[in-house]
Amino acid sequence: MKAIYAGSFNLFHAGHYYVYNKACQMFGRENVYLCVAINPSKKIDPEFIKWTLNPITPNVIVTNGLVTNENPDVLIRGLRDAIDLSTELTMADWNEHLGCNTIFIPCTGDLRHISSSALRELIKHNVDIDNDDNIPGQTHLTFKRWQVGKLPDRKLFCGKIAIGKSTYLSKLDLVNPTNIIVGDCDKLIWKFFDKGQKDFAKLNLTDTIKKGDNARYQNVIDEMSKQINWYELLSDEYRHYEVSALGQWMHYIPSDILCKFQIIELQLDENERTNRIKTRGLKTEQVIQFDKFYKSPYFVDEVITI
Repeated sequence: MKAIYAGSFNLFHAGHYYVYNKACQMFGRENVYLCVAINPSKKIDPEFIKWTLNPITPNVIVTNGLVTNENPDVLIRGLRDAIDLSTELTMADWNEHLGCNTIFIPCTGDLRHISSSALRELIKHNVDIDNDDNIPGQTHLTFKRWQVGKLPDRKLFCGKIAIGKSTYLSKLDLVNPTNIIVGDCDKLIWKFFDKGQKDFAKLNLTDTIKKGDNARYQNVIDEMSKQINWYELLSDEYRHYEVSALGQWMHYIPSDILCKFQIIELQLDENERTNRIKTRGLKTEQVIQFDKFYKSPYFVDEVITI
């Protein structure tokens, strides 16, 4: 089953989110795709809009031939009023000729007045629209990303240990070959702790991993996060950053920092990783123990196999 909810989504608001969630209830979240439809009459960068939508679902696609290229089982369309219905019925008729049925989901009365164009106009006049009536809390990062206005070229890299992240990142095309462009947060993070705090935190982390105590591990991360100034840590000092355990830290990083980066998870084929572990002289059981504590970010913009 492939259900597609298409639109320009410039910007994604509470009405869109309502229709999307209703579609997920009907077809299952894993089967519902947000599709950024390329419309020549609307001057938007579809890849940028896709980036703004990634925090909502990994099922985001960009296309200029929705039915013919994506072959959906059903199209989802949101309705606000009778004017919408008249236009949408015509589109539904054409799509039916192409072999695709349309399901209409009407918005509730309190959402019918919301439109992307109206919200953009309010923003143009410096009206604050960032509240749950317009931008639900679950889509706050999507809105923050939209406000950036363009796809950022800076990246946050993460990934499990012993996959060759450092080697991969060292080979990135450098802006200035004389400088390291990737800041290693595994090292930089400790500047916020004095020696006693650092030793205590490292001892706690080592002990919790050794004992396999996930709850205690999270408690240690909670306490550490209170010491970290994320604005200073993820500053403009480096072009990109490696945050290996980004999944653990992500909820502590303010959204106005996250929206400045693309989130990239690095992965390695397990057979290749096994060979790498042996080559580096690491103990497999220790790597497995560390893996139990690895947590992927709650969303990523791209997965790169290295």
